[in-house]
Amino acid sequence: MEGVTIRRASLAGPDGRRVEQFLHANGLRMERGLEYTLVAEAGARIVATGSIAGPVLKCFATDEDVRGQGVMATLTTLLLEEEYRRGNWHTFVYTRPHNLNTFLSLGFQEVARVDRSVVLLESGPESVRDFVATLAARRTMAGGAVAAVVVNCNPFTLGHQRLLETAAGASDWLHVFVVREDLSAFPYDVRRTLVRRGTAHIPNMTVHDGGQYVISQATFPSYFTRDPAEQVEDHAALDATIFGRYIVPALCITHRYVGHEPHCPVTSVYNAIIRRELPGYGVSVLEIPRLELNGEPISASRVREAVRLGDWAAAESMVPPTTYDYLRSAEAEPIIERIREGRSCQ
Repeated sequence: MEGVTIRRASLAGPDGRRVEQFLHANGLRMERGLEYTLVAEAGARIVATGSIAGPVLKCFATDEDVRGQGVMATLTTLLLEEEYRRGNWHTFVYTRPHNLNTFLSLGFQEVARVDRSVVLLESGPESVRDFVATLAARRTMAGGAVAAVVVNCNPFTLGHQRLLETAAGASDWLHVFVVREDLSAFPYDVRRTLVRRGTAHIPNMTVHDGGQYVISQATFPSYFTRDPAEQVEDHAALDATIFGRYIVPALCITHRYVGHEPHCPVTSVYNAIIRRELPGYGVSVLEIPRLELNGEPISASRVREAVRLGDWAAAESMVPPTTYDYLRSAEAEPIIERIREGRSCQ
């Protein structure tokens, strides 16, 4: 590392363009949502970089002429110190396979990889095996038709309800994973509660916390930007691989249900990747037509728009009574206010 200095980069200033160009030269995009970035420089030239987004270390790149000199290890150590300062003790690394040995030497363990394009590793007191053990303890059966659905439910709509009713009706048991990341207008605890209230009439169903391993910033970061220019296919394939490798055997899943997505390109790509990847793990993927209202699919975004406009009749027509009761409650007022002010997430 002789002659190399490391400093924090401000992506909002001239550094941002330089980091973006360096990543591009190394076959990478500068992803959105980076919260903290370090650059290693030899003189005025960037020779390595790495960033943080939540508990995830990502956007690592190094010039070939400094590989093997410990630059990547030093960057990672400094980024981990920042993660610990923020209270993130369970951390992930999203990187290229050629960096694998560096992270293994720092105590990370591989979770999954997608061909030669991306590998996800983790470090900390928890692991994917702990998550799998928790799921296996809630297994209801080891035979028959066992289905799974992954939902965000921002908020829970009649469309979500129809999807889960359909999946449960065709299955001996249904496992529903609620995306945990709190990057939506409705917080995770609210979304999970609305799912449970809206499906109380479905007897053969278990609701699970999606945790860090089902559509999270670690496994599928582009889901939270909805930007088709991101590395959607790699992210989706990684999420599908983790689902097939760990969750399917833990719960003996035989079927995965998804809702047809006519508008969002990110979700459409994700569904296509799921259909491609999961049969390799013995899982049949079934796409269910979306429930429509006035010729348009019911969606959480339509509900949020109705809320933003104060059109409560429209909102009521697209959600179960349990969701509508919540929307009209005092508890929901801070969320409604954020939506009206345009400060809601996806």
